[in-house]
Amino acid sequence: MNLPLDFIKRLRDARRRRDIGLSKVDRRAAGKVLIIFFRKCPQFTALVFCLLAICPKADAQLFQPNRVRIGLAGRNFSFLPFFVADQQKFFEQEGIRAEMIYMRSPVAIPALSAGEIQYTTHFASVVRSAVKGFPVRVILSTSDRQLFSLVTAKSIKRIEDLKGKAVAVSNPLGIHAYVTLQILKKFGLDPGKDPRFLYLGEESAWVSAMETGLVSGAFIQPPTSLVLKRKGYNLLVNAGDHIELPVTGLSTSVERMQKNSVEVKAVLRSIYRGLRFIKENREGSVKMIMKFLRVEPAVAEETYDLSAKYLSDTGVSSEHAIQAAIENLGGAADAKIESSTVADFNLLKEVIKTSRQ
Repeated sequence: MNLPLDFIKRLRDARRRRDIGLSKVDRRAAGKVLIIFFRKCPQFTALVFCLLAICPKADAQLFQPNRVRIGLAGRNFSFLPFFVADQQKFFEQEGIRAEMIYMRSPVAIPALSAGEIQYTTHFASVVRSAVKGFPVRVILSTSDRQLFSLVTAKSIKRIEDLKGKAVAVSNPLGIHAYVTLQILKKFGLDPGKDPRFLYLGEESAWVSAMETGLVSGAFIQPPTSLVLKRKGYNLLVNAGDHIELPVTGLSTSVERMQKNSVEVKAVLRSIYRGLRFIKENREGSVKMIMKFLRVEPAVAEETYDLSAKYLSDTGVSSEHAIQAAIENLGGAADAKIESSTVADFNLLKEVIKTSRQ
């Protein structure tokens, strides 16, 4: 029995869309074809009914989204692509039901190892763990440029004016200390001695220390840096103009990359789309910043204009940036470790290739 080619194509396309794009005449024709087919093939008909009886939920399960948990390290501009992917329903469109959980760095790797989360954004913890041999890899970087700005007291007009003062630093190790040390050294200071460092933990403590006069400066990310600027504090330098070192990104286990590559690529595609949305849509991104960072429109616009240029175009870090991360976070003795020990962007590159076709 021969059917017109255009009818077959319409039937196939409608099934792919899962809609009812056929006319009544076409549907009646399709029904007659099926009836004739099942009458001529009774054994096949019996098999179909048996399968339907055994697996009544098979079709529903086929279209169930994968549920994943992503550990978020913070709430600042570098995490905006994840928020955009959620708010713009990119995760949902890629068949992913993503739950984002805020957690502190010390619990991120244990949670990943125990399966409590499937992905993490704790970049520094992942690099340290990978250098030590833990099977985890960075698979996307939101930026290879740090987003900190040096915020100083109203009386500090130049970086050189920090001599004899104190500067707030999170802790002796980690990215914040590295950025502070490298930039102050670049401007001829002797960081740690002059100015001296006060280790104060999180950003809120740095801001309080600035407001009480305990310290005269700190490297702070937007929008907090811009809020302080509006209060009369000075922004002297942007770290992104001087240091190539990844800010944050997405990481997962090597096992998941190998056994669940389809899911991993769906998650990557969602966040990649979030990156592209931010790079290409200023108006929409400003609205996302207002909602995600809970700031007024003017601060959101300033945050976008200051930070969006530092976001990665693709999510793939340079070899130099990954080596800088290994050297900084793993220690100087680990500088000879191959970047592939810490990062693997092959699945992301596949995603980018297919997205551009």
